[in-house]
Amino acid sequence: MGWSFLAIAILNYYTGVIIFNYTSSVLGLAEMLWQTIVVGFIPFMVLTFFRQMRLLKQHLEEAKKMNIKLHQPHQSHSHPTARVLIASENEREEGIQLNPDHLLYIESSDNYIEVFWLENETVQKAILRSTLKRIEEKFENHPNFFRCHRAFIVNPNRIKEVEGNSQGYRVVLHETLKPIPVSRGKQADFKQIASLA
Repeated sequence: MGWSFLAIAILNYYTGVIIFNYTSSVLGLAEMLWQTIVVGFIPFMVLTFFRQMRLLKQHLEEAKKMNIKLHQPHQSHSHPTARVLIASENEREEGIQLNPDHLLYIESSDNYIEVFWLENETVQKAILRSTLKRIEEKFENHPNFFRCHRAFIVNPNRIKEVEGNSQGYRVVLHETLKPIPVSRGKQADFKQIASLA
C-alpha cells in the first residue's frame, strides 16, 4: 500500500513540475504524498474490502464443495500392515514407526518436527530432530503425505473438514487439534487432492 501511494505521489508531483511548471522542492513532494494518501486511502480500503469479500465467498463455496466430497465414502490408499518409519536426523533418537493411515500431520518447529498421529483413537504427539524438507523428500510419492504449507505436512485421508476464509483454506484433521493452513501456492494441488480423498 505504502509503495503504491509513494509511486503515485511521485508521478503526480513530477507531472505537475513538467506540465504546470510547479517549483521542485522536497516540501512540494511531501505535500503531494499527503494529498495522494488522503485522496486514495478510502478508495483503496473499499477496493480491498470488496476483494477480500469476493475471496471469502469463493473460498467458502469451494470449501463447501470439498466437504461434500470428503464426506462421501472412499477407500483408504494404504494397507494396514504397511508401516513407515519417520526417523530422526541423528541416530541417537528413536524414530516413530506407524501405519501411514494413522498419521494426522507433521509440523515444522525450527530444527524439529512434531508428529501427530492416532493410536487407539487417541491423538499422540512426538518431537523429533529433523526437517520437514527431509520428511517430504523421503515420502514424496506417498499418498498419505501432502505438504500443504511451508510448516505442515498433512494426511489427506484424515481431513475431516475444509474451512474457507479470505486467505484460502484451513483443514481440520481432528476435533481436538488446531486447523492447519493451506498456503496460496499449494491451493491448486490441495483442491485436486481434496477432491480425490
